[in-house]
Amino acid sequence: MLDHYFHRNSVLGDLVAISPKRTDMFLAMNWTFVHAEEQRAFITCDNPIATLPLPGYVANDPFGRRLDSPLLLKLVALAGDTCLLMSGHGAQRFHRDSHNNEIRRLNVAIAEHTIEIFVGGAPTTVRNLADGLGLSSQAGSTTLGQAGSNGASDCSDDGI
Repeated sequence: MLDHYFHRNSVLGDLVAISPKRTDMFLAMNWTFVHAEEQRAFITCDNPIATLPLPGYVANDPFGRRLDSPLLLKLVALAGDTCLLMSGHGAQRFHRDSHNNEIRRLNVAIAEHTIEIFVGGAPTTVRNLADGLGLSSQAGSTTLGQAGSNGASDCSDDGI
């Protein structure tokens, strides 16, 4: 239990105050919209932004795991068939198709950032990710789910 309380309006006011700075930070990054192949899907979770270290990332980087670190790829699963990758600076926008290994790698990163729940289009994808990451053995602390049909919901996955 918290030993202090912040009034809801105060917290919302603080969030609104920092929003323009964060918005400008994300808009200045390069964005790549990655589209899943037919019969494949991205998962999503209750933590909206996941990160993946880029080549050259060092664990004691002065930026740490901050969202403005140029050495961390930011991932946002927008839909079952689209994931937004944000990195660097340049405000360029790209679209490209992905492949099985990349989808798997991005899904693992998203699942690792789960707080309590992650969902995906196919039960096998969700179960394999949970088993591979040891999330299914956490006795109810992580909830797994299958999303509704989104055109890519019948994908299958043999492992992580």
